[in-house]
Amino acid sequence: MDNAFRHQLESKEMKHREDMAQLEEERQMELERANQRVRIQINQLNATVKCIMQISQSEGKNSNQPIKCYCEMHHANQSIRG
Repeated sequence: MDNAFRHQLESKEMKHREDMAQLEEERQMELERANQRVRIQINQLNATVKCIMQISQSEGKNSNQPIKCYCEMHHANQSIRG
């Protein structure tokens, strides 16, 4: 193999490695964003379950409790969305 061809081949291989590293980094970032969305959804579901439990426990005791719980959840959802 002559030097010019070897250099050309090595350059292409290096570019390919750089491209693969960039794609891996982008994939990792997208995975992190997806995991963050899942964590947000889990937190929202947990808040909903907590609210439902509070409502069921407070039925007949305090009529303001469901409204308070709903307002807290609504505020939390708005702050998450920006």
